[in-house]
Amino acid sequence: MKVEEKGEGDVVIKVESFDDLWKLSFVVKPGYVLVGKTTRQLKLRDEGGDVRDKRRISLSLAIEVERVEFQPFTDSMRFLGRIVGIERGMEWVAQKGEHQSISVGVGDEVEIRKDGSFDLVERKLMSANESTEANALILSIDMSSAALAALWTYGLEKITELRAKREEEDAHLGEFFSEVGSILLSELQKRKLNEVIVTGPSVVLDEFKRSVETHGPFKSVRFNHMVSSYGGEEGLELLRDNPEFGAYSSKLRVARERELIKEVFDRLSQGKGVAVGVEAVAESAKQGMVEVLLLSTKLLKDPPEKLMDMVEDVERDGGTVEIISEEGGAELQGLGGIAAILRWRAFSRR
Repeated sequence: MKVEEKGEGDVVIKVESFDDLWKLSFVVKPGYVLVGKTTRQLKLRDEGGDVRDKRRISLSLAIEVERVEFQPFTDSMRFLGRIVGIERGMEWVAQKGEHQSISVGVGDEVEIRKDGSFDLVERKLMSANESTEANALILSIDMSSAALAALWTYGLEKITELRAKREEEDAHLGEFFSEVGSILLSELQKRKLNEVIVTGPSVVLDEFKRSVETHGPFKSVRFNHMVSSYGGEEGLELLRDNPEFGAYSSKLRVARERELIKEVFDRLSQGKGVAVGVEAVAESAKQGMVEVLLLSTKLLKDPPEKLMDMVEDVERDGGTVEIISEEGGAELQGLGGIAAILRWRAFSRR
């Protein structure tokens, strides 16, 4: 995400990826003010008071946030609250105090305001480096169309869409699959990936496997088939609600998180090189002993007072901070939502 500071507790953010939306769900809290573009429905009435027409009016509003709604693999997130500011000249469309939602998606720009400065955890989320690599490619295909997308941690990035010229001719279907396979191979090589999810009707998946997947260039690629009623863009939409896809994407996302959690428990079993709980981690951070600080997303929603000092101490001494999702961090939550992998064995000051 791109962040422009306008003043203390006032930033303008441009959302550049689906992962940015996930981060915003932790940055923006109830009581913060969010300014963004939205629409209001305007009812036009006749002299008798009956509604004769309805129109959607686009305008900028500021709302005091009461609730944030974000579901991974959707195109946007919603902020809900009461209107506290209205674009000049548009006061006839909305009134202060009314409830309003603002949807934010990739490419949108919003302003966030709060009383006082943003804390270190919020700044960490806003400044965290983006992953430059997707996890896998997704091909949604049927006999008439194909859509190719990249799978990121919390969303899908559409790459391209193709349409078959004459779906009724089997010979041409082979040409269509060949064209799709060529583009798929090019994207795999460009992005240095070797995993593909293929979704569509089962008969199409079987034919695509026979005519494309088993050929030489794809022998080192891992293909995962997920049956759907449709291919193309519609198939991508259906995939978002597919439980099998949800489990698969979560598995990819939490793989690294699980490795870190395993390291914590391995060190706990050895009785060295690890600290758990707020007090122990805070003490280790003060002494410059923390190599990796692990924080659960649940802890970030209600952070303890010492957390800001811990993050500052860890980063000052060259350590890294890892934010662990609820899916990957159930065990971490059992340790109080916080743990640290240490550079050397921790000790207690007496």
